[in-house]
Amino acid sequence: MARARRTKQSEPDLSAAQKGTIVNEAFQPELCRVQEQPPDGDDWLHEVKWDGYRIVSTVVGGKVKLWSRNAIEWTAKVPELTKAVAALKLKSAQLDGEMIVLRKGRDDFNALQAKLSGETKEPLVYVLFDVPHLNGLSLRDVPLIERKKVLADLLQGGPHPALRYSEHQVGNGKAMFAQATQAGLEGIICKRVTSSYQGARNGDWIKVKGRPTDEFVVIGFTEPKGAR
Repeated sequence: MARARRTKQSEPDLSAAQKGTIVNEAFQPELCRVQEQPPDGDDWLHEVKWDGYRIVSTVVGGKVKLWSRNAIEWTAKVPELTKAVAALKLKSAQLDGEMIVLRKGRDDFNALQAKLSGETKEPLVYVLFDVPHLNGLSLRDVPLIERKKVLADLLQGGPHPALRYSEHQVGNGKAMFAQATQAGLEGIICKRVTSSYQGARNGDWIKVKGRPTDEFVVIGFTEPKGAR
C-alpha cells in the first residue's frame, strides 16, 4: 500500500498555529461520518482504519494522561503506553490515535481484547494520527496535512517501539480502499487535507468500511484475576 514520503522541502507550515495552554483533561476528538465510497481528488488523504480502541493523550508539565474517546481515564490501565508517550519528553501536548495489538503483522481486535483482559502478554501499540497541541502551540487551526508533518517529525527515529505513525496517501482513495478491502482490513479513513481540528463530526473525516463492523464505546475493562 502506498505511503507518504517526507522530503527536506516538506517542512510543516505553522503560520496558523497560536500560543496556548491546555489542562490535563480529556479533549473531544474528531469523529467520522460514514459513507460507502471514498471521496475523489487530492483534497483528501487516506489512512488505514485501525481496528482497536481510540485513545487520546494529554501532557501538561511533562505529566502524561491517557483517555478513552468518551473521557474515561486509561493512564494506569495501560502503563506501557503511558511510558511510551512520556518517552517523547514533551512539555505539553494533545495526541490522537488508536490503541492496537499487532499479530502476524496486522492489527487484531481479538488480540487487543485478550491483552486487556490479561489473557496474553502481547505488546500494545499506540498508532498516532493527529496532534492538536504541541509544546505550548495550538495546532487546531493548522491544516491537517501540516499537523501530520509535525507528528511525523515528532516520531522520526522511533523514540519508543510502542509508538507508530499512521501513514497516509494523498488522493487515489478508491484504489487504496480496493487494496484495503482485498487485504481484509476494516476499511479506510478519509480526511480533508486542509481541515482544522474541531473535535466534531463535521464531514472532514469520513469512514469507509471494507467489511461489516460494529462500533463500541469503551467504558472500562475488568482487572485480570489469576489466569484471566
